[in-house]
Order: sequence, then structure tokens, then C-alpha cells
Amino acid sequence: MGRSKSDENPDDNGREVSKSERRDSGRTRTIYRLVQIEREGDEGLGRCRNISDGGMALRLSMPVDLNDRLSIAFSPSVKLSGQVVWINGDECGVKFDQLIDSSQILSSTSHEGRAEGARAPRLKANVSGKVIFDDQVLQTVVLDLSQRGAKITHDGRFKHGLRVKILLDSGHEREGIVQWAKDNFAGIFLIDPFSVDDLGSIERLRSKSETGSKDKKCS
Repeated sequence: MGRSKSDENPDDNGREVSKSERRDSGRTRTIYRLVQIEREGDEGLGRCRNISDGGMALRLSMPVDLNDRLSIAFSPSVKLSGQVVWINGDECGVKFDQLIDSSQILSSTSHEGRAEGARAPRLKANVSGKVIFDDQVLQTVVLDLSQRGAKITHDGRFKHGLRVKILLDSGHEREGIVQWAKDNFAGIFLIDPFSVDDLGSIERLRSKSETGSKDKKCS
């Protein structure tokens, strides 16, 4: 017996959509992809645990509440937006503002992440602290952070290859090596990388003692 029209539904463009296509669009894909998350007043790293065309589940250490608006970047060119619809421990569910092609996004961002010159997710930090080098201590501002790198301010004396230790006011400290220095800025390669949880919330890094008590549900 041939397939009747009742077995197919038209899409918004009038194209007939088969049952198999509808099943695929609603499929939840289990992954463990590093993502960059932004909410009002904060940003950080997290993990996408699974994704469908309508939403995703995130594991994150950033404090969020129900109905919070989030922006989730899979790569510099792919950023999704949505609303927190459930919270369970350190996991949150996000409903996208509009349907996506999750299969295509996962494929394209995977290729982008493996491309030559691809950079790790970098967070705008502006976190104050100190930098120690040659038994000297300077005040510094960490302008941006990734798991293995930092851009910091200094007094103009840093040179390539200098060994330094960065101490954030939150209590985090990392040793690193100056990769480049120009004017009063320097790029530091971190010998001991930050974990995803360490960089889960820039607001927490700015003042751990003040924000620690504010961590909610997803902390």
C-alpha cells in the first residue's frame, strides 16, 4: 500500500516533511561540549550535556534562577539564546527562543573548533589581583581569561619567557610564563590551567567572599 498524505506534514514553506524528519528534529543528542555562557552581569564556562532543536541541558557553576535569560556560545560564530526553564542541582534546562538545526550546529562548530588557529573560549574578566615575579609584587588587572591563558596589565618590565605567579583577589593563583609583552599589557601562558568550574562565573572570581553566599541552585 502506498503512503498517504496523512503520513506527511508540510513545513512553513509548503515542503512535505516526513515522519523520519520530524523524529530527527525532536531528537535529543547527548554530548559534553564546552560552551561559553552569558547572563546579565556575569559570564563563564560550562558544559552542554545534551541538545535538541528546541533546547539544551547545561552543567554550570554560574548561579542562575528560573526564567533567567542566557546566551550560549558554541563558537565565536554560533551563539544561541534562551530561557532557563528548570534547575536540578548544577544542571539547568534552557528553552531556545526559536528552533534550531542542532545536528548542523554541532557539526559546523566541531569543525570550527578543530580548524588551524582556533582559540579556546576567552572570558572578559577585569579581575583585580597581584602578579609576583623576581621576588617583586605588583598590582594587576586580569583583562581576560581562558583555561590556559590570561591577558594582564603590568608596569612595562615584563619580557618574553619571564616566570610569574598570578594571585586573584578571589584566592585563585596560577603560575605562568610571559608569551608576549607590549606596552603595559602581557599575555601569560598558564602552566596549571583553570578548570571549567574555576571559570564558571567571572562575577565569583571578582570577589569570592562576597558572591559565594549568593550561589544558587546551579552552583
